[in-house]
Amino acid sequence: MKKRGKRVFTARTTQSFDDDRRSVSEIVSMGNDIPQKINKKNQHFGDRKAESVGTMAGGIAHNFKRLLMGIEGHVSLALIYIDEGNPLYRHLKSIEEGVAIGKELTRQLRGFSRMERYEPHRTAVSRNGTILLVDDEEMVVDVTKRMLEHLGYSVMVALSGPEALEIYHAKRKEIDAVILDMIMPGMSGGEIFDLLKKVNPDIKVMLASGYSPDGEASKILGRGCSSFIQKPFSMNDMARKVREVLNGA
Repeated sequence: MKKRGKRVFTARTTQSFDDDRRSVSEIVSMGNDIPQKINKKNQHFGDRKAESVGTMAGGIAHNFKRLLMGIEGHVSLALIYIDEGNPLYRHLKSIEEGVAIGKELTRQLRGFSRMERYEPHRTAVSRNGTILLVDDEEMVVDVTKRMLEHLGYSVMVALSGPEALEIYHAKRKEIDAVILDMIMPGMSGGEIFDLLKKVNPDIKVMLASGYSPDGEASKILGRGCSSFIQKPFSMNDMARKVREVLNGA
């Protein structure tokens, strides 16, 4: 049959009605547009598939950023001790360029913020302040602690929310700022922040995450969190952000 001048395929149901003389008096035929039903079903399937792919891509991007965090951090630390005349310098720079490509890929996956690069030998050293570093990823803790120590800060480490609260309760007078991972098992970064804020309303906390500063991070920032740093971060990123938090910028 034709629909608005176009040929369409339909599924038809036909029923006859008899009069008193048992002869057919009326035939009713109803049709359903098959392509329209198929298209709606395919659209629903496509939407579900796109949603699943998006969720998977977000998880991959997050895990990839954690891996890049370790690589970029160690390259940043190595470049501190190597000048351009060292044969290893160009190899480290090649690794750094690979990290930059990896960051761009994760940006495409999640629409994350612009890519930033490390500039060796330009990092300002603080030489003072104590930071409580809260993160459940040992690789991230290791490289971040090394960065902070090179920048002149003393570092205390907590691998969970309860441990962070215990350390802060005991040593809050010694701690100048907290670097807090947003996604942690058991107790989330937002929950930890709220509890720390109850202990000290003036606490200085920098939120760290591989996720975008939008969404959950923006809610925590709106509750008084001092700053946000995107993982993976370089030595320069860390130096600048910690300085801003401590100075109240």
